[in-house]
Amino acid sequence: MGRAPRFDADTLLDAARELLLTRGPAGLTVQGVVTALGAPSGSVYYRFANRDLLAAEVWLRAVQRFQAGLAPAIGVPDPIEAAVRGALHVLEWSRANRADASVLMLYRPRDLLPDGWPTAVRPRNDAQLARVSAVLSDLARRLGDADPLRLRFAVVDVPYAAVRPALLRGNPPESALDDLVEATVRTTLAHPTTTTQEEP
Repeated sequence: MGRAPRFDADTLLDAARELLLTRGPAGLTVQGVVTALGAPSGSVYYRFANRDLLAAEVWLRAVQRFQAGLAPAIGVPDPIEAAVRGALHVLEWSRANRADASVLMLYRPRDLLPDGWPTAVRPRNDAQLARVSAVLSDLARRLGDADPLRLRFAVVDVPYAAVRPALLRGNPPESALDDLVEATVRTTLAHPTTTTQEEP
């Protein structure tokens, strides 16, 4: 039986993620990973041919890990409960996976990849975006064709706003936020806001 590689992909990506979170996007470099791990440069370049591919994989892995629990959370029969669970998944996952959550909540892809997605991984990013869009579209349908703006506000924007300040401080989101997020989601989706036009 062959020996397992000393520096597997997850080990390299963990080191790259740490560089990102401690030094910012400019500090995420292949050489930085080599230095941090004491790894042969060839072992890093063998898996990640350049810095942009390394940065892209840090992002894609975090999204994949987040999405693994999103669909089950939203899969419950009652659509309002599904929306609540989808929003709370953001908080629960952020507590259990603070480093990956910090990647997704504190940065945007353009911060990591100012020149855009590398061609080799662009289809994977597109597929991840499509999965989230499909989940939200299905949830909107189950809610009786809910207004997409309200739904996105409730399920995406509210939990994002809840977890980001704590992650910026290097802390997990406070447990007390769960009740606040749940109440906001239920109120937003149960009582649609209406807009009135002012008379000319």
